[in-house]
Amino acid sequence: MIDKNNTDFSVKYYPKILNSIVLSLIATDKKGSIIWTNKEALKNFGDENNDICGENITELFSRIKTENEEKIKIEDFIPEKTGNTEYIRLKDRIYEIHNTTVGPESEILLYTIADITSLYNSGVGISRMKRIFNDIFESVRFPVAIIDKNKEEPGFKIIKTNGVFKETFMHQKSGIAKYNEEDICKSIPEICSLCPERLRVVSRWKTSSETDIYIESINRYFYLIMLPSFYMDQILLLLIDITDSKNMLSLMQNSLKEKNLMLSEMHHRVKNNLQIIKSLLRMQISEEDTSKSASALKEAESRIFSMAMVHESVYESDNYSRIEAGSHFEKLFRQTIQNYAPEKEIENQINAEKCTFTVDIAVPLSIAINELLIYSVKKSFKDSEKGRIMISVKCNRNFAEITYSDSGSRPEEAEIQEILSGESERSLGIELVKNIIIGQFEGQFSIEPIQGDEKNYMIKMKFPVG
Repeated sequence: MIDKNNTDFSVKYYPKILNSIVLSLIATDKKGSIIWTNKEALKNFGDENNDICGENITELFSRIKTENEEKIKIEDFIPEKTGNTEYIRLKDRIYEIHNTTVGPESEILLYTIADITSLYNSGVGISRMKRIFNDIFESVRFPVAIIDKNKEEPGFKIIKTNGVFKETFMHQKSGIAKYNEEDICKSIPEICSLCPERLRVVSRWKTSSETDIYIESINRYFYLIMLPSFYMDQILLLLIDITDSKNMLSLMQNSLKEKNLMLSEMHHRVKNNLQIIKSLLRMQISEEDTSKSASALKEAESRIFSMAMVHESVYESDNYSRIEAGSHFEKLFRQTIQNYAPEKEIENQINAEKCTFTVDIAVPLSIAINELLIYSVKKSFKDSEKGRIMISVKCNRNFAEITYSDSGSRPEEAEIQEILSGESERSLGIELVKNIIIGQFEGQFSIEPIQGDEKNYMIKMKFPVG
């Protein structure tokens, strides 16, 4: 085994060890004269004779230093440096020079010189990126801040803000580079009071979060976006002022509310006016001497009621432009049975698949369904005490299809042909339905046998609703 304390070992191996080091090592006396170098120093700083011993180190650096070289702002990319360290550019390389005293009486200065050109070049790139980031950061026209967790106390310390943030929340003019560090909970207490859990989640789980927030101190609404910076626990805060949008939305909502109230009142008054006409017809019916006149007036009353019911349905709903077909036809059915056959047990089977119709379609359609109900009660169930009326409504984006049938007596074939040809005087109500579907809605009207029950018929109506 080699004895490290042996003098022969020092003489034999230390020079080899020093010359194998890739750092440049230069030793000088107290006056700066070079008394020793390793091979790396000779390679980097030697003259033509490859010998720099005896030369003053200051003169050496002056001789090979680039003329008119700009000052190196090494602090831009070297976070820490001591008083014994300096940085110089020699020719096309960047060096870090550190000196320390050695020897029994500290009579020798040892310079350790490291080539940091690659580090410097990458640092220049980082510095340029920092400048670009700062330019973008300052150019954003809404408040932006970077915050970090306080180490000593709960809360988040402000690390960096743009000018708009300073003006808005810190009462400083834009362009001031330095400011007193504050806790975000002091500058904008609403963030910490309303969003503490959101801040913790963003910081811990590195996920973004958004919310609306009202800042009482400046009476403004902001859309707050919290983004993780992925650097320690820092969070990027973006505060977009949405006060004007909020105010506009509030005005629109108030305006819409007023319009809805007006529409509601309009439908209410139309319904009341139709109810007055209905009451007048009922008074006239009681004064008629002939049953034929009374029947005609009663049918007119029923038609007016079907129109009034549309406006009632609109008035009672939250939607002032459409009515739900199923519940509306249910009301029509109950009213017709009550008016024409209260003593009979007639059921309904209405399947409307949540179809809705606009008011301009619902009013004439209600008259059509009302006519079909009257026809069923007066003719199909004329000799029956029980029965069932089936109404199926199917809707898509462009068309509605309604199928109507009942379990009453089958109409004569001659009557069906008269209805289809428009020559029937016995079925004026169904003729009115045809005119509404074909003439007003530009749809299709047909009477067809029920599939699987050739003895009965169904009425099919299809019309556009787009």
